[in-house]
Amino acid sequence: MDIRISGRHFEVTDALKEHVIKKVENFEKYLHNIIDVHAILSVEKYRQSAEISVFGTRFKITEKSVETDMYKSIDKVCTRIEKALHRHKDKTRVYRKKDNKKKVIPNV
Repeated sequence: MDIRISGRHFEVTDALKEHVIKKVENFEKYLHNIIDVHAILSVEKYRQSAEISVFGTRFKITEKSVETDMYKSIDKVCTRIEKALHRHKDKTRVYRKKDNKKKVIPNV
């Protein structure tokens, strides 16, 4: 899984990078076929927003959150993406039917 972190209108600190990486690594427990994760952190006056896009083999999930604190924004986006990944995993799960038919032997 490739993780890219970009900052708009400010310099991304090492603490923010570590926080994003720690949160994004939790996505692996939901799906193992995640190819790329792109996090865009931006600041506009008092609004601090985080946008995370998750790219997989047959899906793309993008979420965005705007808060007054960057860490809250990152946490909120990650919980939304975890919910979306969980829903995607449930949709794509293959359910196998068991052969419940019992063979009836006639009494002779």
